[in-house]
Amino acid sequence: MPRIGRMSIDLHMIEKDPAKVSALFSKMQFVPVRAETMFHSKTVDYMGISPLFGDISHGAKVPEYVAICKNNDCGELESVGVKRID
Repeated sequence: MPRIGRMSIDLHMIEKDPAKVSALFSKMQFVPVRAETMFHSKTVDYMGISPLFGDISHGAKVPEYVAICKNNDCGELESVGVKRID
């Protein structure tokens, strides 16, 4: 069963600090398979694979997640979890 999910990232965050977005994807072991810029909401909607996502059956609606990040005392990304929101 694939561990596929959807998530959105604010365009401002991507433009302001792309290294943080890259670090987030790395910690999540997130492999994007689709990305779409949503100008009305000023986000990029991603669909991808991550071991943090739950299994879904073939043909099921792909669930949406938010990342829950924990930074260390230096402000560096220490750990990431996800929460299903739909």
